[in-house]
Amino acid sequence: MSNDTHTLFVANDKGIITQFQKEDSSLNYYPVRTLKGHFKSITSISLSNSKMHLLSASNDGTLIVWDL
Repeated sequence: MSNDTHTLFVANDKGIITQFQKEDSSLNYYPVRTLKGHFKSITSISLSNSKMHLLSASNDGTLIVWDL
């Protein structure tokens, strides 16, 4: 989860990351973006301090820097 508590990133075992956004007046998160590029399960994700990049690592041996 990002530090702003309105954005959530979820990685799955199929190599896909989904970004969810929360509306201010709601407790619900809604999917807003899907990031695809890994071919095996994602083992780690990290959001940069600037919140402009997301770093992901996978069991396929790749590391991806995503521009947000």
